[in-house]
Amino acid sequence: MEKRTPSKLDELSLGDLFNGIILFVGDHKFTEQQLYKFFYDLASEDSSLGTRFRFRGIPGNLKSEPFRRILTFREMGKLIEVSMPNPVDQTYRPRASQLDSLRKDMENTHVLPNYKVLLKELADKFLASLN
Repeated sequence: MEKRTPSKLDELSLGDLFNGIILFVGDHKFTEQQLYKFFYDLASEDSSLGTRFRFRGIPGNLKSEPFRRILTFREMGKLIEVSMPNPVDQTYRPRASQLDSLRKDMENTHVLPNYKVLLKELADKFLASLN
């Protein structure tokens, strides 16, 4: 059996990955399915991530309890804004007033600056996937 080399992504929690992305995406809206699709594609490149993300369904109709909990928690903590309920697509957006606080929290846990380049790259890929 081939031994897999751990990636930098393995060193970060799902919360850190999500926080890093929203820290660097700016004022861009995204849907839950867009977030799931991005991480689903990321997990297809690194199988260990798939077990952590626990996706069910097919692209366009994906579900992930770990990410659902993260979205709910970040919404309750006012880190992300949620659009008014929409039967088609509910959108999320980083709350600009909380980003400085988020950055400081990530610095306190040494996620920043240690993983800044990686998180910035992921955020750029996420933004590209929104188009």
